[in-house]
Amino acid sequence: PPFEKDINRQFPGNIRGDLLEQHIAHIWNDLKSYNLDLVIDLHTDSGEAYPYVLLDRSIVSNPSLAEKIWILGEESRMFSIWEYPLRRYRQFNLQNSLAGTVLNQLKIPSLTIEAGPRRHIRASSVALTLKAIQNILASLGMLKKAKQEDLGLRLPYGVWRRETGPRTSENGLIFPLAETGVRLSKRDPIANIINEEGVVQDVIYAPETCVVISYPDIGYIQTGQPVCTLAVLEFEEI
Repeated sequence: PPFEKDINRQFPGNIRGDLLEQHIAHIWNDLKSYNLDLVIDLHTDSGEAYPYVLLDRSIVSNPSLAEKIWILGEESRMFSIWEYPLRRYRQFNLQNSLAGTVLNQLKIPSLTIEAGPRRHIRASSVALTLKAIQNILASLGMLKKAKQEDLGLRLPYGVWRRETGPRTSENGLIFPLAETGVRLSKRDPIANIINEEGVVQDVIYAPETCVVISYPDIGYIQTGQPVCTLAVLEFEEI
């Protein structure tokens, strides 16, 4: 789209604003015209990412709504993680994403499914996403004769949240060492940063118990850039 702004940080838009804000406002007003039970937003991640469900944060504490969202995420049978802690959630303007605006303005459960690589259609990712959606809808009794299916994914035990991964102190090529979707302990190696001669310049370690959910869509990384996105424990047990 011919916009310099991130479209998914502009909700609910402004009917009297610029072209993008008007565009978003029309989408938002159409969405509100329906009697919504929940919203599932479909996204893709990098080419090296584990499929997961993002659970948005309520800016104002709403335990009953948070519980509904958590249950729906679990019913998907995908790896469910909460969004960034509230301070960074607001810093990244996530309350103005589609899912964040639905949750915080309409008080309706909203989930974001992240599956498959950006700018490509991968049949297996489409099938996985479809099954996850069917699992959610079946749990709500919205599909006749539908049964929930196991998706064959690792589901690390605990309650997790999204976090930016550790940053490199060197320029170089990223050589991942940790598989996505696998629980790591503190100081487990995540990736090597290698120079053009194949010499390891930096080793990136897990800062705490975590799961790598994605590596960036770049082969070369510069000093100060994060080498991955993590899920870290919010609680060990549910």
